[in-house]
Amino acid sequence: MGVGVAGFDDELGVRVSLEQPGSSSLTSRFEVRRGDELLTEGMLRHVCVDAQTFAKAPWPDELRAAFERYVPEAPASG
Repeated sequence: MGVGVAGFDDELGVRVSLEQPGSSSLTSRFEVRRGDELLTEGMLRHVCVDAQTFAKAPWPDELRAAFERYVPEAPASG
């Protein structure tokens, strides 16, 4: 993981990528760069929960479909 310092006037690029969603979770990964220099990176794990009980719940079909355009295809098994 790179750790760099950015100044107030620096132009930074942030790249976000999504991994294949699980039944109730999704991982997003972040890179912050100044030009080609990696300053830092991180990840977030998002978990879908029931709005009333906060128990893990499967992603609704409409959200899963929305993820598809941003998630690389899973490797073929076999």
